[in-house]
Amino acid sequence: MVFSEYADFYDIYYAEKDYGAEVDFVLELASSFGTRPQNILDMGCGTGGHLIEFVKRGIRCDGFDLSLEMLQKARKRLKGKDVRLIQGNLTDFENGEKYDLVVSMFAVMGYLTDNNQLIAGLETAYKHLKPEGFFIFDGWFGPAVLTQKPERRQHEYKEGANIIVRQVTPSLDPIGQSVKVKYDIIEKKNKKTLKTVKEEHVMRFMFVKEISLAAQIAGLQLVHTCPFMESSGLLSTETWNVTFVAKKAD
Repeated sequence: MVFSEYADFYDIYYAEKDYGAEVDFVLELASSFGTRPQNILDMGCGTGGHLIEFVKRGIRCDGFDLSLEMLQKARKRLKGKDVRLIQGNLTDFENGEKYDLVVSMFAVMGYLTDNNQLIAGLETAYKHLKPEGFFIFDGWFGPAVLTQKPERRQHEYKEGANIIVRQVTPSLDPIGQSVKVKYDIIEKKNKKTLKTVKEEHVMRFMFVKEISLAAQIAGLQLVHTCPFMESSGLLSTETWNVTFVAKKAD
């Protein structure tokens, strides 16, 4: 399962990630369309980094994720907060609730590599939106991926006396419109290996017209695109992360 043992290191990798700024960006986008959400559903909420920031801003939140390990960390982070966390899949989750805003952050929708999966994920957002509600999500932008091409990377992280080495080896499939990302993780202490983890994640990269069509099939209307964290910016081959804003069409 994606994000099983990998979840043990997730918050270490992204300790410097500015979840607060990302949440402000999303709320700014929503506000530009006249929406000040009272409640939000986070699809693929991970360890709850965005949820806790939405809660700090006085918004009632729920979240779901496929990974039980990620949810366990989210429950610790959100302990004592009025947030419902449920295990669920992007393609078939349903809790019977309606929200002003649905979000899916950090390229989570990119895991829907099959077209039917992508449409089903968009339908999940649709059926949880109030009338005139919005779905905001981000992903890897196809023109940038094909132009820049993903590169192999290695990073080291410290956690106390331990050192965690993460090697990322991507494999681009331009015809299949995806990138297979191989993660090799080694946890060391005093040069002794404590743990090794290997996982593969396959990520879809996205194009504006395909997302517009898939959104339309799911009952949504694509109303805005921009580079992630640049609400008024223009897309280009330099835009690795694209943000999509879709409105419930009926």
